[in-house]
Amino acid sequence: MRFFLFNINVFNRGLPARLPALLAEAGGADVLLFNEVTRGLMRGLVNAAGGRWETADGRSSHFVGIVPFRMSIHVREGIALHDLEPVASVLIGPSISTIGGRYALLARGRWSGGTALLALTHLSPEMPFLPGARFAVRARQIRALVTHLQRLRAPGEPVVLAGDFNYSKHAGQEVEQEWAADFLGRELDLVDVAREQGARADTWPARGHFDAGLGPQRMDLFYVTRSWLPRVRALRVHEWSWKHSGSDHMPVSLTLDLEA
Repeated sequence: MRFFLFNINVFNRGLPARLPALLAEAGGADVLLFNEVTRGLMRGLVNAAGGRWETADGRSSHFVGIVPFRMSIHVREGIALHDLEPVASVLIGPSISTIGGRYALLARGRWSGGTALLALTHLSPEMPFLPGARFAVRARQIRALVTHLQRLRAPGEPVVLAGDFNYSKHAGQEVEQEWAADFLGRELDLVDVAREQGARADTWPARGHFDAGLGPQRMDLFYVTRSWLPRVRALRVHEWSWKHSGSDHMPVSLTLDLEA
């Protein structure tokens, strides 16, 4: 079962026409995790993906107070994870760089072993473009997210956490990623899949997009409950260009075997 995480860019109006070919190139998708969409764009993307989907969507943030960002989780009908149930859209803290807050979207699905909690988030960006300028803000948002997950997660329930975490490196070192992985591991027994597999590929910027002087960054991540790590079959960054996909982020896919 392939989870497909994509920070799309709220102004990317041409993507629905290209999405079928892009998803085919990526090997298809069973769970779509979208960031930086509008409701209209979300509907266009799901229709373009084909088939029938169960959906949960919620607020993400506000872009300069004008265009609302939304995030959404879509599960294809007929796969091992089913009966998607929206759980909550939770505020994880104010954003310094935009008007409005930052949110996380939580939904629950059923599988043969019980239920699983899916969480999608979007943390504050690196604005102004000074490496490390938002570390404290993002750390507070991670702590708030953990509090919500601890409150809403059922006892023993596995978690898949994904999103655009907007982490940035310090002097070439993954300081923010390492701090978050350690904190999420202690508090929720989650693991950074890419770190565990030794496959820490950068996800931003897409080829041909300005890097704002930050250089390549690993911003788009998957975390899973440690007991689910043996179910991971693949983690891949799809190195699409800005011209190819219309997004400044490269999508990431995670393949899980729920029947293992």
